[in-house]
Amino acid sequence: MLCRGIRKEWIRMETKFSARETMDLYAQTKVALLRMLVSCSRQGVERLPSEEDLGKQLGVSRMVIRDVMGELESRGYVTRKRGVGTRINTHIFMAQPRVDEQLDYLELIRATGREPECKYLSDAWILTPEEPVLDETFRTEPGERLLRLERCFYGGGIPLIYSRVYIKESIFRLDYSKWNGYQDLSIFEFLETFCVKQVHITLAELNIVPADTSLAQQLEVSQGTPLLLMRDTGYTVEGEAIVRANAYLRSDILPVKLVRHRI
Repeated sequence: MLCRGIRKEWIRMETKFSARETMDLYAQTKVALLRMLVSCSRQGVERLPSEEDLGKQLGVSRMVIRDVMGELESRGYVTRKRGVGTRINTHIFMAQPRVDEQLDYLELIRATGREPECKYLSDAWILTPEEPVLDETFRTEPGERLLRLERCFYGGGIPLIYSRVYIKESIFRLDYSKWNGYQDLSIFEFLETFCVKQVHITLAELNIVPADTSLAQQLEVSQGTPLLLMRDTGYTVEGEAIVRANAYLRSDILPVKLVRHRI
């Protein structure tokens, strides 16, 4: 049986992405399957439908499904065995450290009882960021550009989180701008789709900062209002910093808590 809500999502994506080039089709199929794995893992579903059924549901060839599933298996998300099918490695998939801000932030906002929404603001290639991100933990090669993505997360129509994400140009394998709909992807999906390197672990720094003129405008607060700054640096398994995410939160509304486990 298919996961609840997945069939509807597939149909929506199939309609939206019906006419794409082969590489785009691969990327979009990968996003659809990643979203399916998230949903199935959360619902306790252990196995995926057959490649033939997945192809029919997504409107793509079995070859595309097989190629994407091969990559997902190489990343440990699933295990395929002839005669048994495709098993979802929930313990691995859900434990993957990743920059998954859209999912996490929306759930954080939903916990306040407000209806969450993510609005894409802008993207731009930059050499000198508007804020200091090039420090000892996040350095680039001379002349290397960063892609800056800006988003704002709302709860009940109120802006609660303003996010700036910086991604190194050197890790891209596809031109994201040629794919309509990239604004709808979470950061995790964006990295999986367009980048050759992935985040293995994230180091977060927390601080309280006053809202400057720009932040005050974005979050609709008075200038100088204390905001919680969460600065995440995403590292590859080799220890290379490839992503920097700065998120500014309305801590007066959001239930931000730190859980510490005594070992």
